[in-house]
Amino acid sequence: MKASLTSYLSERSEKKQVPNFASSECSQDERIQVIYQRFHTLLKSRAKRGLLRSLSVTKQNEIDFSSNDYLGLARSQLFIESVKKESEKDSLRCVGSTGSRLLTGNSQYAEDLEKYIASFHCSESALLFNSGFTCNLSVVGYVAQKEDLIIVDELAHSSVREGCKLSRSKVCVFPHNDTEYLRTLLKNTVGVDGFKGSVFVVVESIYSMDGDFAPVEQLLEICLDFGTHLIVDEAHSVGVYGERGEGIIQKKGLGQHPCLFMRVVTFGKAFGCHGAAALCRSIVREYLINYARPLIYSTSLSYHSLCCIRVAYSLMDTPQLSERRRRLFHVIDYFRSKSRSLLGDRLLDRPQSPIQAVLVPGNENCVYIANTLRQQNISVYPIRSPTVPSGAERIRITLHSHNTLEEIDDLIRILASSDLFRARF
Repeated sequence: MKASLTSYLSERSEKKQVPNFASSECSQDERIQVIYQRFHTLLKSRAKRGLLRSLSVTKQNEIDFSSNDYLGLARSQLFIESVKKESEKDSLRCVGSTGSRLLTGNSQYAEDLEKYIASFHCSESALLFNSGFTCNLSVVGYVAQKEDLIIVDELAHSSVREGCKLSRSKVCVFPHNDTEYLRTLLKNTVGVDGFKGSVFVVVESIYSMDGDFAPVEQLLEICLDFGTHLIVDEAHSVGVYGERGEGIIQKKGLGQHPCLFMRVVTFGKAFGCHGAAALCRSIVREYLINYARPLIYSTSLSYHSLCCIRVAYSLMDTPQLSERRRRLFHVIDYFRSKSRSLLGDRLLDRPQSPIQAVLVPGNENCVYIANTLRQQNISVYPIRSPTVPSGAERIRITLHSHNTLEEIDDLIRILASSDLFRARF
């Protein structure tokens, strides 16, 4: 598919030249066609660099080492049946929510769900969003003002970076998890006379591409020293960490820290459904309702989506989900113990993380190994530059409670085989 598309783009680019708009001979049809030619040129360039993306359908029998369904909840019959029962409690008046939260898209069910989420996470309030991306875009893009400063970890999610582009405030980036650099940066900005704004430090509790953890205790100590705010994206930690899956912040007892401005929790990973919520003070929730444009101008989540979130939360506090969390950490320990000696330094040091990674420098090499694994019915994806730095390309391996030890053995055996790594490099 990719080869044929590349050939097609090459053929198109040879046939067509971008017209000169300065010329009086440029026709209206040429003006119309120029945007499509631009797309062809851009896609051809991406294909040439081995970065062309395409959609694919996951095979039913593939061994899952790639999805974010850490607890297998999305495919759980218990979850499916529980959602059905929950949705039948109230007659379905509308399939869709019919509008944004500020118009016709709000409901008592949504309001009650937000209170339930806030209580579960020991937060003063919660505000639902359609996705984690939309939530981060709203929080980072619309909270800080032009006199403020946003400081972002260099490995923060794309949604955070896009929010920074929307924001009117100044933005600084600090090296990944480098608390000393952050302290120096704050000393040279907040500590300077004349700075009157607020500072927001934005991190992830567990990073999606590297699988490592933010030093949240140290970050909050630094924020307290300088009177700044911490925003923590907990997308990959809720459901997995904590006695009931509350997330890393609550597991460490930091939920009431005065410098914790907000937690972002999402439901498309361990919660097995879709959507997100901002956990914050009530005044912040009210501010977002009034100023966060992605929230104000988006149709809200449907009743069925809300039911899925409500049921996922109710299941988090059950013996079945506790067992799945226990099983997940057993799988992580097993993978680490079996793979360290075979993969060596290629395996990133990520104990206690469901996100593991094997370094495969070079986009072409990374794609080759991912495709080889997929031919063996093992679902993994290559993480290529520029998503990660050049030379740090990797195979991202996501572990789940439903992965068997035999599946892990097969994965490690194929990864460590001579015809892949030793012969390839």
